Amino acid sequence: MATVAERKKKTVRINGCVASAQAAKYADVDVITAYPIRPYTATMMALAQMVANGELDAEYIVADSEHSQLSIAHGAASSGARVFTGSSGVGVQFAYELYSPISGSRMPVQMMIADRTLDPPGDFGSEHTDALSTRDMHGVADGLGVRRPGSLRQSPDGLSNR
Repeated sequence: MATVAERKKKTVRINGCVASAQAAKYADVDVITAYPIRPYTATMMALAQMVANGELDAEYIVADSEHSQLSIAHGAASSGARVFTGSSGVGVQFAYELYSPISGSRMPVQMMIADRTLDPPGDFGSEHTDALSTRDMHGVADGLGVRRPGSLRQSPDGLSNR
């Protein structure tokens, strides 16, 4: 017979963006840098809600661009903070200049890329051009590792270890 605690368990369905936000929460990140760009915005909205509700003790910084977002992440990581950030599509390209300094300085920045097509403007199709354009930058020699989950269930796995 099931115990009272077992009967109270509830299954909740969440999407991949919320799962990534939960992983950042479980990783106990110190600083979150955000700039809205779809489809990754849903992750930052979930994290903002967690910070506002007191579920996550982290600094939530809204940057004025993706470039600034990665600059803030680099500075925070340099000071010893555990950092989470992310982007999608052309935002990944706009921040490209920062990937080499972050990886070269061996700073532990966690970045989520919610894949989105790059062109034409306003196209929100699902493809991997944004993330794939950075894969050579993320080689072992540069110090950044890329983990591509096989499914949404696997997306939080690489982030939740402190």
